[in-house]
Amino acid sequence: SKNIVIGGRIEKGKTLKENLVREVKEEIGVKLNHEFELVYAQDLILSEKYIHVVRLTYKVKIDKEELPIVLSNDEHIDHSWMSKEELLDDPDTDRFLVECLKQINY
Repeated sequence: SKNIVIGGRIEKGKTLKENLVREVKEEIGVKLNHEFELVYAQDLILSEKYIHVVRLTYKVKIDKEELPIVLSNDEHIDHSWMSKEELLDDPDTDRFLVECLKQINY
Protein backbone atom coordinates (compact mmCIF):
# COMPACT_ATOMS: atom_id res chain seq x y z
CA SER A 1 0.00 0.00 0.00
CA LYS A 2 1.07 3.57 -0.66
CA ASN A 3 1.62 6.35 1.84
CA ILE A 4 -0.81 9.02 0.72
CA VAL A 5 -2.51 12.04 2.19
CA ILE A 6 -6.17 13.03 2.41
CA GLY A 7 -7.47 14.25 -0.90
CA GLY A 8 -10.37 14.46 -3.25
CA ARG A 9 -12.16 16.33 -5.94
CA ILE A 10 -13.42 19.88 -5.73
CA GLU A 11 -17.21 20.12 -5.80
CA LYS A 12 -18.65 22.66 -8.19
CA GLY A 13 -19.89 25.81 -6.47
CA LYS A 14 -17.87 25.18 -3.28
CA THR A 15 -14.82 27.13 -2.14
CA LEU A 16 -11.42 25.49 -1.66
CA LYS A 17 -11.89 25.85 2.11
CA GLU A 18 -15.31 24.18 2.02
CA ASN A 19 -13.93 21.32 -0.05
CA LEU A 20 -10.93 20.81 2.26
CA VAL A 21 -13.15 20.75 5.37
CA ARG A 22 -15.51 18.26 3.65
CA GLU A 23 -12.73 15.91 2.50
CA VAL A 24 -11.06 15.78 5.92
CA LYS A 25 -14.43 15.08 7.59
CA GLU A 26 -15.34 12.39 5.02
CA GLU A 27 -12.01 10.59 5.07
CA ILE A 28 -10.95 10.70 8.73
CA GLY A 29 -13.97 12.00 10.64
CA VAL A 30 -12.28 15.21 11.84
CA LYS A 31 -13.90 18.65 11.66
CA LEU A 32 -11.29 21.32 10.98
CA ASN A 33 -11.83 24.11 13.51
CA HIS A 34 -8.71 26.14 12.81
CA GLU A 35 -7.30 28.09 9.95
CA PHE A 36 -5.07 26.22 7.58
CA GLU A 37 -2.31 27.26 5.24
CA LEU A 38 -1.72 26.43 1.59
CA VAL A 39 1.91 25.31 1.55
CA TYR A 40 2.41 23.81 -1.91
CA ALA A 41 0.72 23.55 -5.30
CA GLN A 42 1.56 20.96 -7.93
CA ASP A 43 0.55 20.92 -11.57
CA LEU A 44 0.56 17.21 -12.45
CA ILE A 45 0.22 16.30 -16.10
CA LEU A 46 0.05 12.54 -16.52
CA SER A 47 0.30 12.31 -20.30
CA GLU A 48 0.18 8.50 -20.36
CA LYS A 49 -3.33 8.65 -18.85
CA TYR A 50 -4.41 11.96 -20.42
CA ILE A 51 -4.95 13.40 -16.95
CA HIS A 52 -4.20 16.87 -15.61
CA VAL A 53 -4.41 17.27 -11.83
CA VAL A 54 -3.80 20.36 -9.72
CA ARG A 55 -2.76 19.20 -6.26
CA LEU A 56 -2.97 21.67 -3.37
CA THR A 57 -1.25 20.77 -0.09
CA TYR A 58 -2.37 22.43 3.13
CA LYS A 59 -0.90 22.53 6.62
CA VAL A 60 -3.68 21.98 9.16
CA LYS A 61 -3.94 21.74 12.94
CA ILE A 62 -5.99 18.98 14.55
CA ASP A 63 -6.91 19.26 18.21
CA LYS A 64 -6.38 16.25 20.50
CA GLU A 65 -10.12 16.39 21.22
CA GLU A 66 -10.73 15.39 17.58
CA LEU A 67 -8.84 12.12 18.02
CA PRO A 68 -8.99 9.20 17.47
CA ILE A 69 -9.15 9.21 13.70
CA VAL A 70 -12.19 7.45 12.26
CA LEU A 71 -11.43 6.18 8.77
CA SER A 72 -13.97 6.01 5.99
CA ASN A 73 -14.18 2.28 5.23
CA ASP A 74 -14.58 2.81 1.51
CA GLU A 75 -11.51 5.06 1.24
CA HIS A 76 -8.78 3.71 3.56
CA ILE A 77 -7.85 0.55 5.44
CA ASP A 78 -5.35 1.96 7.93
CA HIS A 79 -3.58 5.12 9.06
CA SER A 80 -0.49 6.20 10.94
CA TRP A 81 1.20 9.44 11.95
CA MET A 82 4.58 9.80 10.25
CA SER A 83 7.22 12.50 10.43
CA LYS A 84 8.43 14.25 7.31
CA GLU A 85 11.68 12.28 7.57
CA GLU A 86 9.86 8.96 7.87
CA LEU A 87 7.77 9.73 4.80
CA LEU A 88 10.82 10.76 2.77
CA ASP A 89 12.66 7.58 3.76
CA ASP A 90 9.77 5.21 3.05
CA PRO A 91 9.75 3.75 -0.50
CA ASP A 92 5.95 3.46 -0.33
CA THR A 93 5.42 7.22 -0.13
CA ASP A 94 3.60 8.67 -3.14
CA ARG A 95 6.16 10.30 -5.49
CA PHE A 96 4.22 13.56 -5.68
CA LEU A 97 4.09 13.76 -1.88
CA VAL A 98 7.87 13.25 -1.80
CA GLU A 99 8.29 16.16 -4.24
CA CYS A 100 6.07 18.34 -2.04
CA LEU A 101 7.84 17.41 1.19
CA LYS A 102 11.24 18.23 -0.30
CA GLN A 103 10.04 21.74 -1.19
CA ILE A 104 8.34 22.81 2.04
CA ASN A 105 10.19 23.79 5.20
CA TYR A 106 8.37 22.12 8.11
